[in-house]
Amino acid sequence: IDGAYYHPTFLYESLWNLLGFVILLMLRPKLKVGQTILLYLIFYSAGRFFIEGMRTDSLMIGDVLRTAQVISILLIVLAAAVWIYREMKYDLPKYGSVQGIYGPGGAEAARGKRKQAGQTVKKKQGHKKGKNRKKGR
Repeated sequence: IDGAYYHPTFLYESLWNLLGFVILLMLRPKLKVGQTILLYLIFYSAGRFFIEGMRTDSLMIGDVLRTAQVISILLIVLAAAVWIYREMKYDLPKYGSVQGIYGPGGAEAARGKRKQAGQTVKKKQGHKKGKNRKKGR
């Protein structure tokens, strides 16, 4: 533009997102439930921070940082904090160990396995029509 060269930041961001998709797809079986979205937020925000530095049309905060860079830093910190909190507070299973219950009949099969193992299985109680209902409703 006017004899000056600029970085193709849209291309960089597209390639960064494609790379992130492939990495997340490969890492997902090793991650615990809920960690994929947190890792996505960290990965995307890190790339966005550096790519935004190459743009010429950004909204600036002062003379040093752009608004998108500040938001990226905040998202990285927030996602890392949630990741650490979930690691300390919960013992979540990995994705590979919970996939079986989400298929057809998976919940019933899981309930049957618990029943065979001698564990108590709670059933939902249905609403009985007519009982405890007022007329006219």
